[in-house]
Amino acid sequence: MKFSPDNNFILSGSDDKTMILWDLQKYVNVFTYRGHLKRINSGFQPGCKVSGKWRR
Repeated sequence: MKFSPDNNFILSGSDDKTMILWDLQKYVNVFTYRGHLKRINSGFQPGCKVSGKWRR
């Protein structure tokens, strides 16, 4: 589990091959990423920004 650089989001990864982006201001699941072939090690890259726009 990793906090975004601005501490407004958490990205959690799991052995079930999903990543979930959580909004800490609203306490909601913003997006669930599925379709990975292996377990997920989540993390934000330095300087990343969360815009709310996602490729599906």
